[in-house]
Amino acid sequence: MKSKKILIIVLIIVAILLLVLGGGAFAYFKTDIFKTDEQLFYKYMGQVVEKIQNFESEKVSNYFQKLETTPYENNGKLTVNVTMPEEIGVDLSKVNNLNITFSGKTDKVNDIKEQNIQLNYTDDISFPLEYRKVGNMAGITSELIIKKYLAVDLDRLDDLLSKLGITVEGIDELSKLEERISTEEIKAELEKCKQVLLNNVKETNFSKIDDNSFALTLNEQEILTIMQAILGELKTSSLIPEENKNQIDALLENLDITNATTDTFIQIVVNKQGTVKLIIEDAPEITIQTTPNGLIINLVADEEKITIEMSKAENENKIMYNVGAKIESASESEEDSEVTGNINFSATYANLNASNASEQYKFSILFENQEEDDIQEIGYDYTLDTTKTFVDTVEVADLNSNTAVILNDCDAQYLQDLVTIIQSQFAKVYTNQMQSLGVTNGDNPLIYATPIGLYAMFTANMTNQMINNAQQITTEQEIEAFNVVFTNYQGAQTGVYTKALISRVIANNSSNPNKIVTINGSSDETALTNLISQIDVAKTYTIVCNINEITGLVNSINIYG
Repeated sequence: MKSKKILIIVLIIVAILLLVLGGGAFAYFKTDIFKTDEQLFYKYMGQVVEKIQNFESEKVSNYFQKLETTPYENNGKLTVNVTMPEEIGVDLSKVNNLNITFSGKTDKVNDIKEQNIQLNYTDDISFPLEYRKVGNMAGITSELIIKKYLAVDLDRLDDLLSKLGITVEGIDELSKLEERISTEEIKAELEKCKQVLLNNVKETNFSKIDDNSFALTLNEQEILTIMQAILGELKTSSLIPEENKNQIDALLENLDITNATTDTFIQIVVNKQGTVKLIIEDAPEITIQTTPNGLIINLVADEEKITIEMSKAENENKIMYNVGAKIESASESEEDSEVTGNINFSATYANLNASNASEQYKFSILFENQEEDDIQEIGYDYTLDTTKTFVDTVEVADLNSNTAVILNDCDAQYLQDLVTIIQSQFAKVYTNQMQSLGVTNGDNPLIYATPIGLYAMFTANMTNQMINNAQQITTEQEIEAFNVVFTNYQGAQTGVYTKALISRVIANNSSNPNKIVTINGSSDETALTNLISQIDVAKTYTIVCNINEITGLVNSINIYG
């Protein structure tokens, strides 16, 4: 059923709307006396929503707002630490020596920014990159490649892409949409969708599970009715361009409410202890549990379980957020469960009220593969430290024809030539740096610094191995096909078959000059033709084929008789 496919995609969105938009509707009630199941559901859902909203920090919000309105200078460093089994054969010392340092200055009000970035392989080997933006002009350069900035007038980006033969549809529409839509309009539209949602949820959809738990239950018909109403609202919205509203019509056509069932399709259960459970047909079961410091979210699907823990810690000078995800087998017994991956992210903000604020972001990912008693681990840890110093003003040099090559003003042929020159110069610099580092181009430690790079490398190696194997198989097949032409005559043969063999050798030597076969030491066509005339069809001859040990091909034949 088409409608069921759409349901699986949109149900989570509906559930979140119920959580976030409807959660606080009846939170003002202080006691449970005389409350309906609907009111009790919203009351305890509101407490969960409030817990989620507590993750917001006024200090952090004010800090990021200050970054938008106050000039600042910044510097920082990104480091990586990779662990993997020795048998993979990667020199991790070179990988873990990698780091990226950066420094710059920003004034968002006046739309100016400059960043100096260094990719450091070692203390002595690095690749520099500079980025600068002044109003509508943005440019990059590297002193190892080109002396001037390569700059682009962002207001004329479409024309530049056209010269390069690149067609990107929708850029104008997106930019116009950004200019046309305000945050207030989006909030107003969400409020309308919220009201549509609440208007289509009836009191009969709420029920009491027990003294501690209350549920909202919707069947397939009700879900599709809600989606139909929300899509109908969006179709009238001024936020949706007219040319895109036909897509909404297509979605509405696929909402087959007539054939939808009245069986329970989604149930949201909330209890007084602050736990929410989402049970959706043909979808992972989701449980959201509030804790003193945050939330625990469990997703159980098939044979896997994903546990996400979110927490926030705060004191006078520091605020830290932490999100951790653990992937394990969904065994009923915790002792039998097998952890297959861990992902952790943390963000720490310090001295947000001072002129020198600091940010630290840590991201780690761990893959585990267990074979019998052997556990192999591949782990990636990244740390980004940065400080931002608020200042009165920042100065950034202008991007003009004196300091930059304005790519928009170049013709197509010049751009093509420029790309060729830059590619050639980059290749020289890259090769020299890899040689100084003591690695081949294919073993750039940067490749192994990310899971994607490692996976791509392994995939490429496996592909090459498959190609080599295929080529080897083809070669062996070719050898067999070549040899069988002659080995079929091996042993005792009549004179007729012996003459036929000699004719085969003459034909081969004429068409395969690199695979010459001799008979009794001779490969000359005249001599072999003469040998045919000497063969007596009434006699029996013994034929022996000799194989070259290096090529595996028949290279000589002896005829006795």
